[in-house]
Amino acid sequence: SVREWGGSEAAAAQNPIKDRQVRFFPDGSATGAQIVLSLDDSQRVVDLDWLTGKVSVGAR
Repeated sequence: SVREWGGSEAAAAQNPIKDRQVRFFPDGSATGAQIVLSLDDSQRVVDLDWLTGKVSVGAR
């Protein structure tokens, strides 16, 4: 699932993944997002900070 910064999980669940975009801007900022990658019982969360454009990955 994908959740844009300030969005809700319910809204993300209603919108197809194909309509989601992560954008990085020349000033270093980004759209911000939280992406959950799942395989079997394992999950990883990719967080994109909207202010700094920093990407971090962690277990969920």
